Amino acid sequence: MVRLGAALRPRSVALRTGDGGVRKDLILAIGYLEAGLDAAAAEAAGAVLAADPGDADALFVRGCALERLDRLAEAVPDLEAAAAARPGDAAVRHACGLALYRHGRAADALAHLEAAARADARVDFAETLGTCLMTLLRPDDAEPHLRRVAEERAGNATAWANLAACLVDLNRCEEARDACARALALAPDDVEAHMSRAFADLLAGDWRAAWPEYEWRWKRKAFVEAYPASGLPRWRGEPLPAGGRLWVRGEQGLGDHIQFARFVGRAAAAAGVPAVVSAPPVLHRLLGAVDGVAEVFASAPPGCVAEIPMMSLPGVFALAPDGDFGRFPYLSAPAAPRLPEAPGRLRIGVVWGDKPKPRSRSIDPGLIAAALDGLGLAVYSLQADSRACDIPPGSGWIDLAPLIRDFADTAALIAQMDAVVSVDTAALHVAGGLGVPVYVLLVKGADWRWMRDRPDTPWYPSARLLRQETARDWSVPLARLRAALSPGSSAARAG
Repeated sequence: MVRLGAALRPRSVALRTGDGGVRKDLILAIGYLEAGLDAAAAEAAGAVLAADPGDADALFVRGCALERLDRLAEAVPDLEAAAAARPGDAAVRHACGLALYRHGRAADALAHLEAAARADARVDFAETLGTCLMTLLRPDDAEPHLRRVAEERAGNATAWANLAACLVDLNRCEEARDACARALALAPDDVEAHMSRAFADLLAGDWRAAWPEYEWRWKRKAFVEAYPASGLPRWRGEPLPAGGRLWVRGEQGLGDHIQFARFVGRAAAAAGVPAVVSAPPVLHRLLGAVDGVAEVFASAPPGCVAEIPMMSLPGVFALAPDGDFGRFPYLSAPAAPRLPEAPGRLRIGVVWGDKPKPRSRSIDPGLIAAALDGLGLAVYSLQADSRACDIPPGSGWIDLAPLIRDFADTAALIAQMDAVVSVDTAALHVAGGLGVPVYVLLVKGADWRWMRDRPDTPWYPSARLLRQETARDWSVPLARLRAALSPGSSAARAG
């Protein structure tokens, strides 16, 4: 995770008239802004705007104040108007880009941040631009900016940690470890540096070194807020008292729950007591059928004497890439109505959309449709969210969203497929856990669990990884997908 530095909040504004004089009507607002009295600055600038709503300088001052107050929905219009009036002013363009970025509009922010960095070489502007590019899945473009920040702020741990995160996304693990070492030498408790070191080790396959570092995720504010302390002791692999239960605490995404549920039975055997799982309701039927899962709850289960986060189980068992991943398949599908027969055609399930977020792993479904066109396949959309309506017109894909209430339904449908094509999202874990062939479309700089370069994964023997070779370019993985599913290929199961 790349972080914005505190220095990026505008603290000084020098606004002058055309003849070099100071804008006297804005002196009060500027003074408040420089003193950190942001609410007062916004009010004072607002008084100027009451007389002249188009005053670009006052819009800039008020926008900066509102951005610092985290009132981003109000700051953005002010700063966009100021940038339109002052397109050559680097400070205005940077402030506008920063507000847009923080408001979740990284794509809109980029042009402003690039303009600011071109016009003014200050390191703060390079840092914001690099951060925005990382969010847009462009680590290759972000690296020179973040490297410059680290070199010019060599004594700043955050700068080195940001560079490390970028290098992890570029799969340059050795360089990432070096950057982490620089950060941790300056700030031994820097959470993001520890996390980047964990991801670098995981990508490189050095999992035994990685798992202790991965525990630093529990120092992240988002984790602390999402998973409040239960007061139970942490289970570390020891036998537990008879009559108690072990709480395996689900965490992070739906796919993470599905992927790591395989270890629950092993944990129950080691603890010598039943293991119960907490998970979102949409997973209850699917996970409840996993061997070793006694019960599934939506929140803290009763009667537990210890807890373990689900994604900490590999660390308890010192899992390595050549280790014990359990039996396959470890998921089972409930009975479901049979899909219509497709004589002579392979049934292919498709999922193209990752959950909406800044760092999306999604693909345009039209690109998949083009790759599969003319192969004589029966294609079914397994996209169960709002993007189910994005099925490419004329593709002939069959929409299964009306049949999907939860992931047990998804499993029942996937079990009837000859293969699944999916981006890095929960459906691929269902397919892999069922042992159904799954072709995984991975962005450049894919998640740590897929490691580097290899076309297979120990997590799922039935998975084939189709990786982008160039960021944002799906041509190579889609060509490999087409070859794998072409008539005569033995890659998919017989229909």
